[in-house]
Amino acid sequence: MLQRVVYGAVAIIVIVTIVMADVLVANTHPENTLLGSLFLRGSLIPLAFTILALAGARELHVLLRIRGHRPHAVLAYATIGLLMLSPWFSAAGFLGDRSDQIEGMRWQLVWLGVGVISTALLQVLRRQPREALRDVGATWLMILYLGFLPSFANQIRCGRDIPGDDGAWAILIIILIVKFSDIGGYLVGFTVGRHKLIPGLSAGKSVEGTLGGIAASVGLAVGLVAVAHTMEAVAGPAASSDGGEIPKLILDMTGMLGRLGYIGAAVFAAILATVALLGDLFESSLKRDANRKDSAAVIPGYGGILDLTDSPWTALPVAWFLLTEVWGVL
Repeated sequence: MLQRVVYGAVAIIVIVTIVMADVLVANTHPENTLLGSLFLRGSLIPLAFTILALAGARELHVLLRIRGHRPHAVLAYATIGLLMLSPWFSAAGFLGDRSDQIEGMRWQLVWLGVGVISTALLQVLRRQPREALRDVGATWLMILYLGFLPSFANQIRCGRDIPGDDGAWAILIIILIVKFSDIGGYLVGFTVGRHKLIPGLSAGKSVEGTLGGIAASVGLAVGLVAVAHTMEAVAGPAASSDGGEIPKLILDMTGMLGRLGYIGAAVFAAILATVALLGDLFESSLKRDANRKDSAAVIPGYGGILDLTDSPWTALPVAWFLLTEVWGVL
């Protein structure tokens, strides 16, 4: 129990460090330079998430091979890389300067289309119609699950219509909410969990733990709204002035949830925690099918990269949709 909680805390510290370093780089590079225009839209965040997505894809590839599937892995890795990096490069204007060309979602659709056609071509060239449905499906599981879904992290961080560092802080808030759900669910389930949620998929998940995880996420979100409102009321002009004042930094971090308000933040956190649980259970079903407890042994006592990222990957598209299309706070 202690080891899992420690790993969760370390993961939170790492993501906080990455986000703050990403913001620092963005604010110290002049926009009128080649690298400046790129780093303004992100640096460590898009790179780190791309590496994690590719590492998870490698682990999924191993699970698929265990079950006898033969995905077109090179194509899948290449498409995942394009899906992950195109929001970053398009927002910086590297893929064209028209308004449609700097919108990352346009390129996501382009790469998905190219991937479909390329998969069909490679399957034909393989000249083995037997198990074609299985192998094509495995290829697209890798692309969609570990390319398209996590690419929404870079959509949030790098989007040209998301002002300043708001996208970076939004990534931090989303990951914190998801990880608090994981940690809270584990602690409550370990201590008072009695009723198994779906024992066929995950023996450790309980109804009590699920509710505890959702409560932990909601509590965090509501607490951060209170922090945002306190900074607005107490810090006053200092919170909105230029410079690196701590009140301004804290307000920047929590401002997105502050704009949602207490009820909106609670609903947002509850939805993310629920979707994150779905991601966890889905990955568990893939591991059970391959007769594996963990996706890999990268993290002793915890598992692989896929075990670490299954919840955030599923939650990110939902978060993007809620924050940009439903509430419009980004």
